[in-house]
Amino acid sequence: MAVSAISGAGSGAYVQQVNNAAAERRVEQARLAEQEQTRREADAARTDQQNVARRQAQQTSDAEAAQQRDFLTRQQLQAQNSQPQAPAPGSRVNEVV
Repeated sequence: MAVSAISGAGSGAYVQQVNNAAAERRVEQARLAEQEQTRREADAARTDQQNVARRQAQQTSDAEAAQQRDFLTRQQLQAQNSQPQAPAPGSRVNEVV
């Protein structure tokens, strides 16, 4: 009996230390999980911002390319309209009467 009484005398303090250490680990794990979640959310927000910026840049580039094509088409049409048109071969205009 004396041995069990001696071994049990300090066990309450030891159990309390173990419980405290486990509680500290849980708090630290929760803190780390919260930091990881915050980091993931920041990464997702940054990725979204990059995707929006990329789409906007592509839209701007597409619009500029369309304007350039329109300009070149107008230039070609104006050049064609300013040149005198030769009559089509075999048309009556080419016949000598």
